[in-house]
Amino acid sequence: VGIGARGGAACGRTCALAEMRGSEYCLAPAGVEGWSLRIFDAVAAGCVPVLMSDRAELPYEGQLDWSKFAVKVAEASQGEGPALVRRLQTQLAAGGGGGSSGG
Repeated sequence: VGIGARGGAACGRTCALAEMRGSEYCLAPAGVEGWSLRIFDAVAAGCVPVLMSDRAELPYEGQLDWSKFAVKVAEASQGEGPALVRRLQTQLAAGGGGGSSGG
């Protein structure tokens, strides 16, 4: 997970997808349904989606074990910024897989 080449400034969809392709983990904030299309963008870009929702009913939950290829964090953690990223990096390095991280 990292700040884009433009220092976090809005750069449009093409730039965002390019940044995602260069990242190992990609943030996927909640949308109206508790998940957003950013999840699919992350998977298509080849990075691990970091799901930031407490209420997500993920697409294809009956067919996919999301914990095998995604990480879930509590919505309350969103304001933690760099501290959240460091905690996730430590957690993922230790466990090497998906799962969940509280606040």
